[in-house]
Parts: sequence; C-alpha cells; structure tokens
Amino acid sequence: GDWSSDVCSSDLNNVKITIGTSELYGEISKHLAPVIVNQILMKKKLSGPIAKVQDIFVYSPLGIIAGLQKPKTDFKTGDIAFYASNGSICLFKKDTRIKTKMTLIGKITKNINKLNDIKSGEILIIEILSEV
Repeated sequence: GDWSSDVCSSDLNNVKITIGTSELYGEISKHLAPVIVNQILMKKKLSGPIAKVQDIFVYSPLGIIAGLQKPKTDFKTGDIAFYASNGSICLFKKDTRIKTKMTLIGKITKNINKLNDIKSGEILIIEILSEV
C-alpha cells in the first residue's frame, strides 16, 4: 500500500539528514513506531558514523534503545528504518527484501540520489526540523 495513506500529516516530523557534505530531507512518523520516533524527537539531534555501505542500504548506529515495532523485511528506495539489535538507522538505496527484520520509521523525501555518494566512516547526523 501507499506509505502515506495510513499516516496523517500532523503525525509527520520533518528531519534533515546530513552525511558528509550531502544533505537529505525526510519525514519520520510516530504512527509507524512511536517508541523509536519519540526517542529521536526527544534528542532533537543524533549522530554516528556510517558503519556499513552496501548496494541496498547504508546504516549508522545511533544508540537508540528500542525493540522492534511492526517488524518487516520489505523496504522501498528512500525508506528510513530502525535496526533494533544495534540501535541503527538504515537508509535504503533501492527496493529490497532483506532477511533481517527492521522497523520502518519514515522515508527520505528529497535528495535520495545522494545516498549513492556515501562512504563508510562519514558521519550521519539526523536532526529534527522545527515545525513550520
């Protein structure tokens, strides 16, 4: 189904994701995963090194402590997901099905193509943008 159909707009929080010199923008939704998203909202800003770059995703451990919520294994290009076992945020570079269950928390809405430029070791910063 369409990602936006089960999410009401007041529930969306805009985020800016900076990786190296690349700036991406997206939305995370409490509706998708309240416990995880609330932690990000409370901290306002999280950062960590890009630990792994694969052809399907990049991920960065951000120290978020939460269990799996609504785990799934199918993800679309631009999805922002949470990987519970090491508190990482994963950004998907292509539509994919993975063996590891993750929790969808949002999606990248602008500059998705910049995911392809990311190198291991660059710092990922995710910031909550204040309500407009």
